[in-house]
Amino acid sequence: MGEINKTNAKAISRLISTPKSEWPAIYWKLNRWEWDDRLGDKPKNWDNMPQFYRGRFRGIKNIFLNNRYKIIKPIRDYIKLYIGERELLHYYHIVVLGNTEDEFKEWIESYLLNHCDR
Repeated sequence: MGEINKTNAKAISRLISTPKSEWPAIYWKLNRWEWDDRLGDKPKNWDNMPQFYRGRFRGIKNIFLNNRYKIIKPIRDYIKLYIGERELLHYYHIVVLGNTEDEFKEWIESYLLNHCDR
């Protein structure tokens, strides 16, 4: 676990020095299980590392086995905490899906009506 914590700390340190306007792109790249070079060098064995551990004794082995989820989740959580879900969804709809601002506004209004407490 120590190696993962060091990897996360280095990646978040690099993230902090990256303009916040680039954070959504980093977030969505990580969301596709890909490493973003703006976070530094790929973690050791990244290309052969499973996305997450599946199998017998998952709880026990998951403590000892590295997987991409253990590395990605804290970085994604940090990004989401500091720029917010709305900004991430905006980037996804405009850049990834190619929607217009009006389409995004219509979608986000519907999303907020259906997913937020009143």
